[in-house]
Amino acid sequence: MQLNFSNINARIRSVLTIRKISDKQLAQWLEISPGRLSQKFKGETWDSLTELQEIADRTGFSLAWVITGEGEQEQKGNNESHEEEVRAIVLKYEKQIEDLVAQIAEKNAQIELRKKNEQLLTQLNGILEDRIKEKELKLDELRSKLDVKDGKRK
Repeated sequence: MQLNFSNINARIRSVLTIRKISDKQLAQWLEISPGRLSQKFKGETWDSLTELQEIADRTGFSLAWVITGEGEQEQKGNNESHEEEVRAIVLKYEKQIEDLVAQIAEKNAQIELRKKNEQLLTQLNGILEDRIKEKELKLDELRSKLDVKDGKRK
């Protein structure tokens, strides 16, 4: 399952409406400017889980629900439940994160292999050019010898 930031933003907007919280108030809670908050909503991204946790804590909504839209909407009211929610979210997305890390590692390996192949091709081209020059020199040398022999025959 992938995080869908537009859905997270929609849930945050819903929370703000239900709790009658202004963007200005939310920006103050997050200690950011209203303009920066607007960018977050437009850019469909949140910089940290801490910001989402702050929204959940201040509004009484469940962090898991804010992020995933699943589970209980309202917080249970204690820190242990917050920790459980965070653990559940981490476990849920851990496989996705592992897959992304594996994909990145594979891409990096492909890039390294491509670089090595380019180096080998460059070396091979250099070797071939040297051999071609050697053969051209030998051919020129043979032509010169033939010209000399042909000159003696005439």
